[in-house]
Amino acid sequence: MSFDVVDPPAEMRADAPTALRIRAVLENRGPAPIIDVEDVLTASGPADCTFQPPSEAVRRRLVAGQPVEIVFTVAITCTEPSFHPFEFGNALTVITPGVTDPDQASNHRKAGATIAVIDESDVAIESTVLDCAARTATTPVRQRIGSRCSSAWTSR
Repeated sequence: MSFDVVDPPAEMRADAPTALRIRAVLENRGPAPIIDVEDVLTASGPADCTFQPPSEAVRRRLVAGQPVEIVFTVAITCTEPSFHPFEFGNALTVITPGVTDPDQASNHRKAGATIAVIDESDVAIESTVLDCAARTATTPVRQRIGSRCSSAWTSR
């Protein structure tokens, strides 16, 4: 069984769903010539992300020596910008009554991708005000000098 994320994007937008495709290639290596299996995909990532569906199970009939490709699609939505690591798990189980798999180690795979989640924000300076308080200074001849300044600037 092989398992991978198909062409993950370099980035995705925050608060918008992005579809990822995850591919599993299943194979019956015998000795039973035909078996039925259940293949379960699971998806996980940071807490600010949701997955639709978070897991999915499909059933297939496998003929010995004939690989079968399954492509799962998972929509991911994240709310926080960052580099997000995603992990996908795949578990294959023989469901044909009376058939057991002598090599369970080949029935579980993991794949992952790290994708930049980006967001946009339009910032602007609405106004700036400079307000200087009155100041009094004493000079050697005991003159009082007062100073006040006030300025406003607005930009859009």
